Amino acid sequence: MFKYSLAFCLALGFASVASAGFLATDPAALPGFKGSQPFVSGALNVNVDYAVFAPGAYPIAEDPSLGSEFVYAYQIFPHDSKPVTFFSVGLAVSGTNNAAIDLLHATLGGTPPTAWAIQSSSAVGAFFTPNLLSPAYSPVLIFTSAKGPGFGPASVGDGGLSSQQTLPTPIPEPAGLAFGLLAAGALLRRSR
Repeated sequence: MFKYSLAFCLALGFASVASAGFLATDPAALPGFKGSQPFVSGALNVNVDYAVFAPGAYPIAEDPSLGSEFVYAYQIFPHDSKPVTFFSVGLAVSGTNNAAIDLLHATLGGTPPTAWAIQSSSAVGAFFTPNLLSPAYSPVLIFTSAKGPGFGPASVGDGGLSSQQTLPTPIPEPAGLAFGLLAAGALLRRSR
């Protein structure tokens, strides 16, 4: 009886982790910066699992910064018949690097995006050929930054409907931001 109970508990544990994705519960991720965020708009129903890893905490073989920067990781799980065609995360700071697809971490496999790249103010993933459609999901989409995490704007869409929420993203340090605001104020005062 004990064998069957143990096997059932293990199977249930693996099933619950697989449905939530490993990013949402990864013990190596920073506390407060791992979880699952629903993106819902009309018939669009998607969950994005996310996690942020301190420098050196992400598996080094898959870390494009080789452990020198924070790793921001996202995985997209559609739940209905609407296809996901794009995913974006806003970037409040420059110095975001190494957009990469990690097929080996978290919930394995997935439908890779047509493109995953850093643009001037966001990291953008496009799923055009093919679209990302349930029951498929994306692989883990990562980028790295020397800047620590905060929460910023993010979007998921299907080409018609889109939903905006917040996800972890690199943010400027408070001291650097305060110094920048003081410098801008001094320049404005001097120009008058």
